[in-house]
Formats: sequence, structure tokens, C-alpha cells
Amino acid sequence: MINVFKKHEPAYKRIVRRFAFDIWENLDRDEVFKAFMNRAKSFKIKYEKDLIQYYQEKDIKIYRGTIREKANQWLNNQVNIAESVEIIAKAKKDKVKDELFQDFIKTGSPSAQELLNKIYLSESEQKKGGQVLKVFSFADNLEDKAEQIGSQAAFDLGEDINHEVISGLGEKYEWRTQEDRKVRSTHRKLNGKAFLYSNPPTTVDEYGKEHTGHPGTDWGCRCYEIPTNKKPRIDFVVRA
Repeated sequence: MINVFKKHEPAYKRIVRRFAFDIWENLDRDEVFKAFMNRAKSFKIKYEKDLIQYYQEKDIKIYRGTIREKANQWLNNQVNIAESVEIIAKAKKDKVKDELFQDFIKTGSPSAQELLNKIYLSESEQKKGGQVLKVFSFADNLEDKAEQIGSQAAFDLGEDINHEVISGLGEKYEWRTQEDRKVRSTHRKLNGKAFLYSNPPTTVDEYGKEHTGHPGTDWGCRCYEIPTNKKPRIDFVVRA
């Protein structure tokens, strides 16, 4: 599962980043959305194929129809992902615009005026040779967020399918992390331990916030399940 995710995650980060950039640049919305969904569909097919191969290599019984159903549900949800990116882009642009207005009102800054011209005037109305300052660039305002969304969406596809497959094998599972530096401390303590689907573990973070649930259910969690014969922990709690 880790290898499948790590193989495909970069591709979907690029897909979401490209969509976000096109939205940021105010390209034709219908065309941008159409292109995004076509790329998401292609991504889903490749990811789904590799997951099926992964289960076959592990001798895990699967139902291809169920896997395809979960993958199609994920694909349909990408419309919501795209709309969320669009909303974030607009909010960030509005924030930049407001800051520019305030700067111009207070100081009469030529650079602020230049950017306001860029935002509100057509190219023919703008002075030739004008430079857009870094403050309004895609890289500084939306690129990192787009990649974060793409990474989580890629994981969600794998986790949705994996949960459906592993939970159909029995009443328990083994908790596994992505085994990288992004894994939160509480989930490192869960790695390799077995739990019942009817009795998931509870984590308590450094701020005292509790979460009870299976892999992938906590915010930003990229953990997943594998079959196990281990004895499950009952009412298990870990603290940061």
C-alpha cells in the first residue's frame, strides 16, 4: 500500500497544482474543470489497477466491482475538490487585493497601484513592461495548498478502497503508517498494533484533543489497514 501510494501521489499533486494554477490565471473555467476531471479519471484508472495488483500479490481476496465502485465515488468527489480549490483561490486573491488597497490608501505605493492595475485592467489598458510583484504570484499564495490537497486526495482514493477490502476480511486489522517524518507521534505509537473495527484506538494530541477512529479518519491522517492475526488492543489510548 505504501509503495502504491508513493508511486501515484506525485502525479495527483501535479494534477491539482495544474488545475489551481489555471484557475489562478483566470483561464476558461469550463475548460479547466473538464481537463481536471479527465486527468483525475486517468489517474483513478492507473491507481485502481496498481491496487488490484497489490492485493493479488498479497493473496488478499478482492471484489473488483466493489473496488471500482469506491474508485468511481472518489472520482465524483473530485468535483468538490476542484470547487474547493477555486474557492480557496478566490479567497486568497481577495485577501491580496484588500492588502493592496490598504497599502495604496495609506502610502500611495506605486507597486500596489501596479498590481491593482494588473488585477482590474485588461492587458491593453496596462502599461507595457509592467512587472507583477511576488506577492501576487501563484507560487507564494496557492501552490503549496494545492499540492497538499492533491496529496490528501491521492491518499483518500487508496484508503477508501483499502478500508473496503480489509474490513471485509474480518473483525480486526493492523495499523500501519506511511513511515515518514510527516507521521504524527501518536500514530507512530499505533504502528504495528492490532485493533477491532468495533473498538478503534483513541489518540490525544499535545493540545488535549481526542480522536477515536480507524486509520485515515483523523484530519490529515495517511495511515492504513492490513490483515493481521495479532491479538487486538482493547480501549487503547495513546498520548503525544
